[in-house]
Amino acid sequence: MNAGEGGIIVTNDESIYKSAWSIHNVGRTPGGGWYQHEVMGWNLRMTEIQAALLLEQLEVFEERLKRLRENGKLLADLLEGVEGISLIPPPKYGEGNYYLVFLRLGREALSRGPKEKFVEYMRRRGVELLAGYEAPVYKQRALYDERWRLPKDLYASLRLEGAERACREVVWIYFTALSSEDSARKLAESLRRGVKEYIR
Repeated sequence: MNAGEGGIIVTNDESIYKSAWSIHNVGRTPGGGWYQHEVMGWNLRMTEIQAALLLEQLEVFEERLKRLRENGKLLADLLEGVEGISLIPPPKYGEGNYYLVFLRLGREALSRGPKEKFVEYMRRRGVELLAGYEAPVYKQRALYDERWRLPKDLYASLRLEGAERACREVVWIYFTALSSEDSARKLAESLRRGVKEYIR
């Protein structure tokens, strides 16, 4: 859920709660002093208006999540066996929230060029896809900034094949495409037709 540039984290794990609370509250700790900063944090406390927006969204959260899951599963069923693409299912240990749906491009599609070319091709046909990460997180320039004192040498030496492959092959579908059964069906049909034309 979001409220402008803010959001909410819900957890039943006290250590996650304390860590998130501290990071969003300038590195303070719950119960600690006002000028006691235990970790690097930011001033990210939400306003009353943001809280009001989130409280309203909580009223319909379960219903929206149920609809996203149903439509995500429908999309997966409708795209089963389509040459050139495959949906990456949520992990087996839990249910996905379908905030993003991950679509892996196959050899047939990637032989036509990088994934960004496919994304642009589909956008011209009215299908809004996101190219996703161009490089793995451990290669992002922000991590190499001296002031963070992060293990830059470790990051520079990493080559995690799963992450590298995802950056080359995976595109994203934003959750708004699954807002209704009709929109999920239209998306599946557009992807079926678009991929077939693209790899032809």
